[in-house]
Amino acid sequence: LPRAVARPVCLVLVFVAAASSTGDKIPLGAIFEQGTDEVQSAFKFAMLTHNQNVTGRRFELQAYVDVINTADAFKLSRLICNQFSRGVFSMLGAVSPDSFDTLHS
Repeated sequence: LPRAVARPVCLVLVFVAAASSTGDKIPLGAIFEQGTDEVQSAFKFAMLTHNQNVTGRRFELQAYVDVINTADAFKLSRLICNQFSRGVFSMLGAVSPDSFDTLHS
């Protein structure tokens, strides 16, 4: 793996290992575009399934979900900053062509 790719993976593993040893919650941010109800339902189902598996999980996931029009670069930038101020470790969401540059800046 290139060095730039390997470093984030290592950080994820260290964080997950630390969280699993203390029973902490791992905060995840999710940004969904309006009208993506099926994708949002799948995300909620995955989170619920993981968190309800008390005997098999080593950590709990806590989701911070926002739904906006991701084509609005200003709102998206503010939302990303708000997500990180909440302490999220990772964010996920769909990337539309209009928001690609904002997400990768």
